[in-house]
Amino acid sequence: SSRPSLSQPMRQSVHCFGLQPRRRILAAAALAACVGFCAPAAAQPDVKPGAGAPPLTLAEAVELALRQNAEVLAAAQAVRGARGRVTQARSLAPPTLSLEVEEVPGASPGKAGVMSLGLAQSFELAGKRGLRGRAADLEAQALAAEEERVRRQVAARVREQYYLAAFLEQSAHARSRSVLAPACRARVIA
Repeated sequence: SSRPSLSQPMRQSVHCFGLQPRRRILAAAALAACVGFCAPAAAQPDVKPGAGAPPLTLAEAVELALRQNAEVLAAAQAVRGARGRVTQARSLAPPTLSLEVEEVPGASPGKAGVMSLGLAQSFELAGKRGLRGRAADLEAQALAAEEERVRRQVAARVREQYYLAAFLEQSAHARSRSVLAPACRARVIA
């Protein structure tokens, strides 16, 4: 029944805020709103709120959202793709191999002719490859910063919904106590 302070570590669970098993649905609904319904069904946890499920801590709720949120997953995929393009932009163009066969007129087919084999490699001048690699690296850095922004935004939404669920649960618990208190007093007096 104690309130978390900002100096304490965030290892408080929903249960510590007085959530009863039947009320865990509220916390699960708040988390589902932040995780998003776009996450694949196979990635969803197999825990039914209110059915003896262990309480979900704030850290676990944030971690779960960061693992399953579609925005976070898309941002991470964009960063992986950009990092792959950095390697590609910094590498040399592949060499070209060519084979030419020319038959001599008047000779029997397949017996007389000229065959030439060629290998070519293009080289870029004036630091073009280095500049292309630097541009790809800056793009990857920008996408990594965007991924971090998305992760922080999702974590903030989860924290907000978590504390809202805890507040609503505490309010409901306080209301139920205040409704029951006069009835108990009436029985004691009578």
